[in-house]
Amino acid sequence: MSQWRRRGLQKAPGPRPMPEPRCLQGSLFVLHTGISWENLPGFGSGTTCWRRLQCWTEAGVFDQVPRYCWAG
Repeated sequence: MSQWRRRGLQKAPGPRPMPEPRCLQGSLFVLHTGISWENLPGFGSGTTCWRRLQCWTEAGVFDQVPRYCWAG
């Protein structure tokens, strides 16, 4: 039993997590258009997208993209 159910709650409090693909779309939109993260339209929180982009960059995710794009 989860700690939230023991406390009588159905789920963890706070906003629902944002799906990874949605964050990637939002991040790419900002990088492509040059708008500010605060003005990100329709992709959820700009702050969340920015944080995920930072995590992915630090983890070297984007260093691996060319290998997957050019793999035959």
